[in-house]
Order: sequence, then structure tokens, then C-alpha cells
Amino acid sequence: MRTIDLLRCNFVAVASLAFAVCATALPYSPARASADRLSISYESLLAEPSDVERLHAYAEEAIRSGDFEAAIGILEGILVSGGEQARVLLELGALYRRLGAERSAQAYLDRARAAAGSDTALGELATEMLDSTRTPANPNQLNAFVDFGLRWQSNPTLAPETAGLFSGGLPVPQFSRQSDINLDLFSWLEHRYLFDERRSFDTEAVAYATFYDRDSQLDTALLEVSFGPSFSSALNAVGQWRVRPHLLLRGSILDGQSFEHTGGIGLDVHRRLGSRAHFVGTYQFRDVNFADVDGYHASDGSGDENRLDLRGFWEFAYDQLVMLRVLGLTRDAEQDYFDVDQLEVTLRYSLKLANPLPFSEVKLTISPFVARRALNFGSADTAEALGYPQREREWRFGLDAELPLGRMWSAILRLEHSALDSRVKGSNGIQQTYRSYETKNDLVLLGLRLRF
Repeated sequence: MRTIDLLRCNFVAVASLAFAVCATALPYSPARASADRLSISYESLLAEPSDVERLHAYAEEAIRSGDFEAAIGILEGILVSGGEQARVLLELGALYRRLGAERSAQAYLDRARAAAGSDTALGELATEMLDSTRTPANPNQLNAFVDFGLRWQSNPTLAPETAGLFSGGLPVPQFSRQSDINLDLFSWLEHRYLFDERRSFDTEAVAYATFYDRDSQLDTALLEVSFGPSFSSALNAVGQWRVRPHLLLRGSILDGQSFEHTGGIGLDVHRRLGSRAHFVGTYQFRDVNFADVDGYHASDGSGDENRLDLRGFWEFAYDQLVMLRVLGLTRDAEQDYFDVDQLEVTLRYSLKLANPLPFSEVKLTISPFVARRALNFGSADTAEALGYPQREREWRFGLDAELPLGRMWSAILRLEHSALDSRVKGSNGIQQTYRSYETKNDLVLLGLRLRF
């Protein structure tokens, strides 16, 4: 019941906020404006259905609004009446690729290359796109990026606003409340070894390290690797599935000492939902093991963990994306008061804009987000444990931005504000909830991203 209540109250909080924002913006939303333009273009087309220029204008508006099926219908109609037109064939190949229909895309791109004639630039583009739709001769595929930069935080230790924090009836030593700057490194890597166009062996790795200027006790390094076979449905099927059962290994270091070693198993499920949406779900069972560090009995928090991570992506308008993430986990620790139920809901909006830099054509991405995280801890073992935090609630608001400096390099920015409220329940059967402490933190990160 505790997990169900946690799910209810926090999902409703974020969903209500999202609904209010969307409802306020709806009359002026880009999606509605795009639909209006598409409707006007369609009415113009009805007036002169044989006008090729109007057909092209309607197809272009349909592409901008994300209605790829409508654009395909119009462009295929142009081919029927106008014969092999290389640019139309190329657009159809690109649209079918976007829909995940690789075989249809290959057929149109082959025709586009043949019809290009003396237009060498168009022929080379068709060849490049055609090569990317086929299983490459080299079965190794690698996608990766590395972020590095400086991060300032107003309260990195999350020291509370008020003094007198207790746990188990005893005062808890507190970090001093002071700002700090740290060097932040993050990298992500995905390697796929292709057996054929529907089967592969996938390895994903995440590495993170941070080094603080004032307080080395917060220095952290982490490495997580998952690997397993991947199976996909037919490439020409809209609504494509991909599943990956995998093994997981994770380790971390805190202040130069080994802190965590974890192993587990999991399952990834990817599902394409039409041309503008897709879903990613991951379930993992983890055996989490912490080590005691500098007198902190972290080993009491070791135990079995069940984790479910659900992410949905919807491109509701051209170059505009909404992402909703729901992360839930439960951990059955060695000591009851370290048992954890956690629910985190994140809503993110992503917008691509023209790059203000004249030497880069890759678009600027801006992503504001809001997140709500709730944790419920297990009951204390003794009646004296009055000060133990049995529930925490946190809000995070922020903005991510990526400014491409070229094909491989980007400048990145993150702004974030977080506020956490911790409460405890009374001892000796008293169910009243007391506020334990409140804490806030502001964060600014400036850095570079390298893609390869």
C-alpha cells in the first residue's frame, strides 16, 4: 500500500502541473498553428488539385506538421502523373526511413540515384542515404558521447536549512552549508555487433566522475555496463519492436574508496508507435552491495532491488518533442530502516531552433524540465529512532541547452533548482508526521560535449 500511495500522490502532482501548462498553452501551441497551416494548404489544394506546385506545398507542410503518411500519398501521386523525378524519389526514401520502412526506403533511394542523371550532388546524397539503410559490411557500430565541464552548486552536501538533525535519537554530524565548484565528467557508449539486420549483440556503458574543489569526501567515480543479445521485428513494419535481455555490472568509488558493487539482470523493450512516437521500457533486478566508508555503515543499505524505468517520446510538432519518464524502484535492505520505495516522474519539452553560429548548420536544442521525486523509507527498529527521515519529497526545475559548434563538438549548459523536504513519524505508535529538515540547492553547469 505504501508504494501504491506513493505512486498515486506524486504522479497526480506532476500530471496536474503538466495538464495545467498544456491547457494554458493550447490556444497558441505550435502544433495547433501547424495544423491550421496544413488545413489552409489542403483547402488551397482542393481549389486546383492538378497544380503540381500546390501539391508540393501541401507535402512540405505535411512534413513540417509530422503527417508523413499524408506527404507520402501526395508525393507518390506526383510520381504517377509526372514520371521519375529524382528529388521526389529522394524525399519519399527519406520519409519511409523516418517511418522505419527500410525496404521501401531502399527502393525509392535506388530509383532516386538512377534518376539523378547529371545532378551529381543529388546522386551522392541518395547513395549516402542508401548506404545508411543497409546492413554495413563492418558489423561493428559505435555511438558515444563525452561531456566534461565545470559545475557550481550552492549546497552540494544538501546541508539542511535548520540545525539539529537527528537519527536514532542521536545528533547527526552535518556538512557545512557552503557552495562549491567541481569538475564533472560523464560519458555514454553503445556498441552493437550486427549478426544481420534484425539480430545483434548490444553493449551499453555509462561512466561518471566528479571532483570537488573544497570537499574531497564528495569525490565520486562510477561505471555501469550492461550487455546482451538484441532482437528486432521486421524493418519494414511501422510499429517496430526491439527487445534486449541483458546482464548488468556496476561499481563506484567514493573519496578514493570502493563503495558499491552491484550485479543484476534486466530486459529492455523498444516500441515504435507510428512515425512520431516511441516507447522505451527497462526492468532490472539488482543485487546491490555497499561498503562501509569512513565510519558510515552503508552496508546496512545493501539488498535486493527491483527497478522499472519507463520513457515515452512524442514528436507532436516539427522539431518539438515531449518526453515523460517514470522511474520506480523498491529495495529490501539488510536493515529495515534502509528499505526504500522510490518514485520519480520527469516531464521534459525539447525544442530545436536555428543555430545562431554561422559556421554550424546543426540546430540548437533547448529542453526545460520539471521532476518530482518521492522516497519512503522503512520503519525504524527502535522507539528511540524519532529523528530518522521516513519520507522525502523533492522538486527539481531546470533547463538543458546544447549549442552545436560543428558535427562533433557542442557547448552544453544546465540550470537547475531543487528543493527537498524530509519528514519523520513519531515513535511509540504515534502516527503524526513531523518535519525533520528542508534543504535547497542551485546548480549551474557549463561544458563541452564530444560525439563520435
